[in-house]
Amino acid sequence: MITAVDCGDPGQLYNGYIDGRRHTYGSVIRYRCLDGTKFDGLAMSATCLETGQWSFPTPRCLSKFRSEEHTSELQSPVPI
Repeated sequence: MITAVDCGDPGQLYNGYIDGRRHTYGSVIRYRCLDGTKFDGLAMSATCLETGQWSFPTPRCLSKFRSEEHTSELQSPVPI
């Protein structure tokens, strides 16, 4: 019996979206950043490989006005 290879959900792309609904072997997804953000990743698309892994990790879409590190600093508690 042949089992279809499924790479699973590629994850969430904050400040962007992923084009492509299929997660099976040979499927291609495309990463899109929203206007006003900067693409930070290895590739704009990924292919589901026969190993069950995506060819590239999910990138990030960073605000042009504030880096991710700065954002996390804003969310950290401030010692009193």
